[in-house]
Amino acid sequence: MSNAETLARVVLEIEMILAEYTEAKTVQDPKLVIEQIILQMDTNDAAGVAERLLAGYTGPTLVK
Repeated sequence: MSNAETLARVVLEIEMILAEYTEAKTVQDPKLVIEQIILQMDTNDAAGVAERLLAGYTGPTLVK
């Protein structure tokens, strides 16, 4: 999976977490939502991926 795909997946997962929180019919603990978001970002190294993308890293290249 490319850096861009990883970051896109993380953003979509976070959006889903936030949507579930805002659409919930029962009151949820905001701390739990934040922990879920941090877990998603940490598990997928979202900050590292974003830094590599901004630095122009495109991944390993084939050398012949």
